[in-house]
Amino acid sequence: LDIEVPLGELPAQAEQWESTVSEMTDDDEEVSEYVRSLEERGDAEVDISEVIAKIDGDALAAEFEKYLRRRGPGSFGA
Repeated sequence: LDIEVPLGELPAQAEQWESTVSEMTDDDEEVSEYVRSLEERGDAEVDISEVIAKIDGDALAAEFEKYLRRRGPGSFGA
């Protein structure tokens, strides 16, 4: 899909959040090490190309159709 999603203030908010978390963890070496280990584990576990390769397009379409049926007629764009 060639859709441009407006990010608005999200990049600045994300940067501020990271800065705040860094300041909070810098004061406590144990917490800082724990956060680093979580980040490393998260980076190691998620390879987006592997995730995309595992997606079954037919199953995804079927789930989306079920979702639309549950929403019912006339609820699009509500």
